Order: sequence, then structure tokens, then C-alpha cells
Amino acid sequence: MIWLPVHRLEHLVLVLSMILVVFAEILNSAIELVVDRISLETTPLSKAAKDTAAAAVVAAILMSGLCWTVIAGPVAWTLLTQ
Repeated sequence: MIWLPVHRLEHLVLVLSMILVVFAEILNSAIELVVDRISLETTPLSKAAKDTAAAAVVAAILMSGLCWTVIAGPVAWTLLTQ
């Protein structure tokens, strides 16, 4: 990770937001494996479970992106415009 001149708490938020994305992806994979283990045929409930898990990954990515934009964006902008 790039060392940014931000407070420790902000570093923690940036790192935890990336870990949340990985965690959501792991859960998404686990849900997909369980659904596929139960039955390989597509049913409305299995599709809903997979879609919901994928939506959780997208939400985690958006949250992480927002954290990075709000915390690292102004710092990067300041460093680039000097």
C-alpha cells in the first residue's frame, strides 16, 4: 500500500475497506459453492441467493471506493498539484 500522509484511523479505514471486499468475495464464493452442491439446476431461489451474494460484493467494492475517494483523494490531489 502506498504510504499516505493520513492519520492512523484513516489508514485503518482504508485497509479494512479492502479486507471487507475480500471477505465479501469469500462469502460469495462459499454461497455459490453451497448452492451448486445442493443442485446444479437453476431455480429462482438459487439464482436469488447467488445474485444477493454478488450484490454484497458490489456494495463492498463501492464502499471501499468511497472510502478511498474521500480519504486518499484529497491527499493525492494535493501531492499531484504541488
